[in-house]
Amino acid sequence: GGATALSAAAQRPDLVRAVVAHEPACDWMTDDGRKALFPDKKCVDSEISYSGGTGGYEEDDTKSDDDAEEKKGQYERRMSSSSLLNRSKLHDVDMLFLYSDQWAAKGWGSTKQIEDLHKRGELGPKEEGGSASDYGVIADATHIEFSDCSMLTPTWIGRASGNCGKRSPHDTAQEIASRTILFLENVKEVQGKRKQE
Repeated sequence: GGATALSAAAQRPDLVRAVVAHEPACDWMTDDGRKALFPDKKCVDSEISYSGGTGGYEEDDTKSDDDAEEKKGQYERRMSSSSLLNRSKLHDVDMLFLYSDQWAAKGWGSTKQIEDLHKRGELGPKEEGGSASDYGVIADATHIEFSDCSMLTPTWIGRASGNCGKRSPHDTAQEIASRTILFLENVKEVQGKRKQE
């Protein structure tokens, strides 16, 4: 869900007020979505880089091909002109990134890059009214706890199978919901201030 929401927002940021990305598998995003989320200009002052994720970018595969220019042209034609023009505008949208302790510890879902963007104030809008964009990690949680599956499974089975962390899945679900609601309330407040200015 989070990777899809981010890809959609990258395509049409003018239609999106905010993005909630619970444990997004950023490597599964579209190429133009990942380029919008991790543009080179946002990574200039960072020690952490991003080169397209696990498989790189699709057009990078054409570099050693004899038909590289043709394949690159085909790729660019597939991308809508609006998505190419809007690449840098994804960061005009307030975004919430929440990850499990499990994914953050392993660096999955581009957690290190997102955390770095957040710490350096490069995540989301940089307007005078401020940004509601946020990054967080749910302590002692696993990936599956971002769904209702772990709440429906008896805890002893969930723990034995590695599908829930040390906390009650109901507690982690409550924290995820609370942090998401707080983000959405902050979005309303911050975006209201921006409109006034």
